[in-house]
Amino acid sequence: MATREEKIKELNALYAKATTEEEYAQAYKSAVSYYYEASRAGEPFQVLAEIMLPGYWAEYYRLKKFPQKDETEQEQKINFHVSWVDQYYRQVPKENTELKLNYGYLLSVSFNYLKGDFEEARKVDEEIQRLAKETKNIAIIIKAINAHGLTAMQKKDWPAAIAIFSRAEKSFTEAFDVPDVWQHFANTLNNRGMSRLNLSDGTDQWQEKRGIISSGIVDLWNAEELYMKVTPPPLKHIDGIENRFIMAAIRLLSTEGKELAEMGQKVKAAFEAKDRDGAKKLIFTLRAITDADFKKLTNIEGKLEPEVVADGGTMTFIKSVQIGLQMADEFLEKNKEKKQ
Repeated sequence: MATREEKIKELNALYAKATTEEEYAQAYKSAVSYYYEASRAGEPFQVLAEIMLPGYWAEYYRLKKFPQKDETEQEQKINFHVSWVDQYYRQVPKENTELKLNYGYLLSVSFNYLKGDFEEARKVDEEIQRLAKETKNIAIIIKAINAHGLTAMQKKDWPAAIAIFSRAEKSFTEAFDVPDVWQHFANTLNNRGMSRLNLSDGTDQWQEKRGIISSGIVDLWNAEELYMKVTPPPLKHIDGIENRFIMAAIRLLSTEGKELAEMGQKVKAAFEAKDRDGAKKLIFTLRAITDADFKKLTNIEGKLEPEVVADGGTMTFIKSVQIGLQMADEFLEKNKEKKQ
């Protein structure tokens, strides 16, 4: 019989691997099922809260990615979800900092992305920031930084979001070497990359726009690399980063001449029509620079060097998008086989 720790680890793995509506629903149902089993066995509140956390995360993504067609039903489900997450967040004692901050993080993004209640999200952000300062746990602090940055993103304050996410990299360079922190650190890079792509929409200066977009691609590349090192890998984030690579390509192509700009419009049309495979096929048809030239722009570990971003040619970064998409495709396919 599986131990309590093994069962909770299994629930977290189930949530981490979920990418479809059915998988998210199953992850939530499994958490609820084990919750009742543990409750009948007399497990304490803290254990019950740990059991439900991956289930509530799964439910958050299900409601966000696969909303109900009936708006009233969707609103009811969201209110139910937020109510329970809020109760756990309030009831988890301050002494159990990590668990409390985990619920605070979930509550913050639920207010932001499910209810659109930015003021309540801001209040929770401030609370978890104060709690984070009381611990030296890097993972907890970075998760708090990410929650604060997500609030800025929701308000479309891209410069503020970029500055917030950058705090993680500037303050915790050692995070690259701490396995327990990789996913949280990757989240800040991933979200900073998306913030930079959105920021690029605010300028018509082609050189500035291309530099911002290219910086965003650097972030997506480094986030993808970290996600792939996590055990178990967060497949939903790797799947989602493909969308952001495509968004980057669309924006990058728009900075070029008529022919490439038209290709960018074709990629955009396919992507907006939910034909992601079609969009990727178009991107892969673009002529890229040689591998030898590409290697000149990377360091010994394969990470893109930020210093060359602003000066790199458009096709250099289209090549990086192509490689990023290919890596994600191969990784997802490999792990899909493991799931079966």
